[in-house]
Amino acid sequence: MQAVVEELLLSGDSITQKHGEIYELLGLDVVYDKGRLKIYSTNKAKIISIGAGIHIRACYKSMSRLATRGFVNLDGHSMPLEILDMMGNKIVVTFIGKENANRIAIVTSGGDAPGMNSAIKSIIRTGIKWGATVYGVYNGYDGLINDNIKKLNWDTETYYSSQGGTVLLSARSDRFLNAKGRKQAVLNMAKKRINCMIILGGDGSLKGALELKNEFREHLRELLREGKISSEEKRKIRMNKSRVEGKVDVEQTTDGSGVMYSDFYGKPECYKANPTVYHDLNSSDEVDDEKMEKDEDDRCDEEEIERYVYGLKVVGIPASIDNDIYGTEVSLGEDSAIHRVVEAIDHLMSTMKSHSRAFVIEVMGRKCGWIALMSALGCAADYVLLPEVPGDWKKEMMDAIAVGKKHGKPEIFVIVSEGAVEADGTPIRVSSVVEEIDKVGIEVRSLKLGHIQRGGPPSFQDRVYGTLFGIKAVETVMEPVDEPLMVRVFNDEVDTIDLREVVHRNEMTGVFEKEMKFPDVFKSRNEFFRLAYVYFRKALMTRVLYENGCNTKIGSVGILQVGGRSSGMNAVLNAIVQYSLTIGIEPYYIPNGFEGLIKGQVVKAKLYEFSSDVNNGGSAIGVGNNSDIDIEELQRKINESGLESLIVIGGSKALSVIDKIKRINVIIVPATAHNNMPGTGVSIGSDTALNTILKMSDMSKLNSFSCKNSVFVIEIGGEECGYLSLMGGIAAGAFEVFIPERRYLIGNLSEAAQRLRMRFKESSRRGIVIFRNERTFCSIPTDSFCKVLKTDSKGLFETGYSILGSIQQGSNPSPTDRIYAAILGIEAVDLCVANRGVGVVGICGNSIKFTKIEDVLEAFDFEHDREKDPKWLKYSNICRSVE
Repeated sequence: MQAVVEELLLSGDSITQKHGEIYELLGLDVVYDKGRLKIYSTNKAKIISIGAGIHIRACYKSMSRLATRGFVNLDGHSMPLEILDMMGNKIVVTFIGKENANRIAIVTSGGDAPGMNSAIKSIIRTGIKWGATVYGVYNGYDGLINDNIKKLNWDTETYYSSQGGTVLLSARSDRFLNAKGRKQAVLNMAKKRINCMIILGGDGSLKGALELKNEFREHLRELLREGKISSEEKRKIRMNKSRVEGKVDVEQTTDGSGVMYSDFYGKPECYKANPTVYHDLNSSDEVDDEKMEKDEDDRCDEEEIERYVYGLKVVGIPASIDNDIYGTEVSLGEDSAIHRVVEAIDHLMSTMKSHSRAFVIEVMGRKCGWIALMSALGCAADYVLLPEVPGDWKKEMMDAIAVGKKHGKPEIFVIVSEGAVEADGTPIRVSSVVEEIDKVGIEVRSLKLGHIQRGGPPSFQDRVYGTLFGIKAVETVMEPVDEPLMVRVFNDEVDTIDLREVVHRNEMTGVFEKEMKFPDVFKSRNEFFRLAYVYFRKALMTRVLYENGCNTKIGSVGILQVGGRSSGMNAVLNAIVQYSLTIGIEPYYIPNGFEGLIKGQVVKAKLYEFSSDVNNGGSAIGVGNNSDIDIEELQRKINESGLESLIVIGGSKALSVIDKIKRINVIIVPATAHNNMPGTGVSIGSDTALNTILKMSDMSKLNSFSCKNSVFVIEIGGEECGYLSLMGGIAAGAFEVFIPERRYLIGNLSEAAQRLRMRFKESSRRGIVIFRNERTFCSIPTDSFCKVLKTDSKGLFETGYSILGSIQQGSNPSPTDRIYAAILGIEAVDLCVANRGVGVVGICGNSIKFTKIEDVLEAFDFEHDREKDPKWLKYSNICRSVE
């Protein structure tokens, strides 16, 4: 049985009744007596142990009481179960009825996907904080069959989130496909009383998990009938099942196990020398692993069997670079795979240009064209062949290439998805595409990227969603529901969907593919896939129509880039120019922003003038100095120019100017790394900045890990907006994040130092980084910030720091920034044609949203230059919850 501390004594010179408030809120009894606090276990809360901290098991309702009094914050998915009392002692809170009843197995199956390791880390640490026992299954479903299952602790397999692949290894298991193999898996799971499984994988892996869940109880019954489970194992199963169901098996114990102590942190020394100990009959049998005599015959009769039969909870995490899983916008690995493709194409650009050479590039994706389509849209490919939409590709492709060659496009390339087919289902080979291009005398080469797309470090998106998926998966298996679920992203929110529906719809898609019902296959893809395809086709076909003289002049548009540099600005510019010309709108670019417009610098653009700048993270036409703009003079120059619309590519600095411009359509395409603009989920440039921040953080972690007892502080830009600091910190696994949306005192630094001391007492070699926004702590220099932190280190750690400055803006735009740039550039032109007035066009979830300027200004905090109520702020406690 587990020993429970009945009474704990805290003493010190300055202790008051106030110091006991946090313990009272947790449900303990507190008595103040002349500078001492006597703290007693109660029916509502129990002091479990005193070690590196005071372990208290409390009712979950105590969390709301703590939040009301400001001790914890319940934003988002965070579960801040480690807190400090007013004397600096660490309190670890778990919940009655939760610990050890839930035993979670993590399985990574099928093809590996970048981002899996971030999910594994968050599952392990969130599970432990929830009081669950967490197991890692090595080599996928084969590991379940071969009993390659190991118990994981806080630091097991949790330092690899910056690496691709899976630390738990993966395999495609033929034995798991038959019932005999799954029965053996159930036996190994039952022996460890595993009652929850979180599976990371693609459609096949998710289907396998559902089959295992459906068969689990019957396999367990057969194993019990056959006597494969010993009496001792059955006893433990029954006790674990009773706790899950809210029942208590009362057993007597005669052992006199005591309580082990280790040093407390902070003063005064506060454990009682000889605490009163009793045994909690509702505790885990892990502490008292008393062996019972094994019966000679472990078989059960039918009535007894049901006492030991339990079910398996299953939660899936979509992890597939193909992103072909129904019901989710995002699957782990797909963004990193697109990164590899875009990086490869960027490297090919110079040889394309130097030799006037075309390239045909084959990418992965099986029968889903996600990687191919997103890469084509992001890199402005001349053509793309997809499995979902076979057609007259030869004519369309050659017409598109002819337009590019005629107008001097320096880089000609076509992307082919490996699953691309003809209308009759015949596979389209890369050699056939090469031959078609070669017929017109263009020098052409082919390149098959292969498994390089699956490798490399995870992107920002895969790391942050891996973390959020893992936390949500644990929260889901801890809920008292039995339905199989899958974690997903839907409308920019992390939620769940019925796994049975996911598997069924995936199977239906497979049927459509076999029967060559391509429209149905296309409809089965996620909403953003369909949206992106529409915009790629819109750009492609209008170019061909433009060459055939099928358009007439319908207006003019001026294009400006304003504010700070933001990677992806040029991709927007290129999309606007090409699309405008092809639908009959004359595009004029204005060098140096509003400053250039006032000076009358208006230049007519050519069709492919900016096609080579898509991968350039700067500003091809300059952003200029846009402070102290004379609005009357600006309005006069606009009237003189004859422009009918303006498209402004930039950030919040343009809002106050745009609001004052009259009698003209003005569309703002949000392009700012700070992501502080209302009207869009993310601004162009922020994803590039976050990926750059991660690279810098990974290097800083190497320094921290290499140097004994070292902490690195990274100063992140963003002015008064903490988006980059917070989301970068979550993805990087930062120890702590400080953002300007929260107010801090020097005491918050001392609290962070205390937690660091705890960490370094356990181990001296850790890759620890802290992110701080440049405006936090009254904008004190990061050098001073580090000195304050080190002052409270008590010699246990050293500090170093990096100030990223403008480096964090990055160089080549990320695929996400390029894709959003292409879509929003085209949409901005359409809004001008439709005379929609003045406003911001952005991407929110799966859809494009236009927000009137009045609503944008209402949602914007001009004093702090940021959105008033950003959705991302709900994740503000994630870092602490998994570190």
